[in-house]
Amino acid sequence: MDQKPSLLGVFQTLYSFRKYIIIICGIAGIGTAVISLVLPDYYRSTTLFYAASLDLVKPEILYGKGNQIRSFFYGGESDIDRLITIGESSELLDYLVDSFDLYEVYEINPSHPKAPIRVRKELLSLYSLQKDKRDAIILSIEDKDPIRAAQMTNAAREKVNTLARNLIQSNQSRTLSAYRENIIRKEENLKRLGDSLATLREKFDIYNIDAQSEMLTTQVSITKAKLVKEKSKLASLNNDPRIPSDTIAYIQANVKGLETQVSSLMEQMNQFRDGMAVIMNVEKQYLDANVTVSIDRERAKQLQSTLDSDIPSIILLEEARVPIIKSRPHRSLLVIAAGALAFIFSILGVLLFDTYKKVDWNKVIHES
Repeated sequence: MDQKPSLLGVFQTLYSFRKYIIIICGIAGIGTAVISLVLPDYYRSTTLFYAASLDLVKPEILYGKGNQIRSFFYGGESDIDRLITIGESSELLDYLVDSFDLYEVYEINPSHPKAPIRVRKELLSLYSLQKDKRDAIILSIEDKDPIRAAQMTNAAREKVNTLARNLIQSNQSRTLSAYRENIIRKEENLKRLGDSLATLREKFDIYNIDAQSEMLTTQVSITKAKLVKEKSKLASLNNDPRIPSDTIAYIQANVKGLETQVSSLMEQMNQFRDGMAVIMNVEKQYLDANVTVSIDRERAKQLQSTLDSDIPSIILLEEARVPIIKSRPHRSLLVIAAGALAFIFSILGVLLFDTYKKVDWNKVIHES
């Protein structure tokens, strides 16, 4: 009858090899402790900040033209992603390498062909940039020197802010250049319209449509009324033998003069009517173009003012400080972990050795 497996035999085997297990664990622990003492201490410095919204650099919001536009102070996902992308860019990494002479710090020969790749790789292994669950951006850098760790972290954050602001200002500069070019074209068009308007006014002798229209209408009405009056007087006195011929001739001369005056006024009225529509059309175009140019000039001033303003791309929450406690290595944990692994593998080794020590391996090999 087969004997049931029991843990008693296992414990007996382990107990019989206890000295070897203790020696292996001791060697692993002491060796790890010695090695860990050789490992350099690293210090981690961390800064915390939020992404600022692009609404802070929109002129229509800054200068009160965007009352109907909902603005945000803190940036959204796209703003956060933009800052993280900038924070991981080669330009920022190269800035840290050059500013803190990391070739010498990381003991990398700068003349080696792969030196730029190696120094970036080493920096990235000590560099961390990520978003937390509250949408804050955490930037951390480890270094053997705690002061340099804090300086590099703050410098990296400020460089992210500068690069992000430069990126926004670059886009605004292109927009401002487009506005200025558009203003130049509109000013040239405005000048052409002004010249055309001046030429038409001189041609049709129209300088104030409302005033001249009222004046011409009044003059025509008054002159026609005088003409009717003089014609009526001439008709009533012409058949009266008592009226001297000189008086009749005088009245006839007045009638002729008034008829000539009415004819001249009617020609002026017709000329005024012909030119009024053309001048009103050109005048409307001129006024509309002038308003458009004024709006574009104001917009360009606002864009220029925004460009000249030092509006941050980040909202600082916590500045990096000089760390006091090292971030790694955790020597006690390393020793405990090494001892635990040595204990586990030594137990497995003892059990395997005890299980297969009575096996005739030559016989097994020949039978197979």
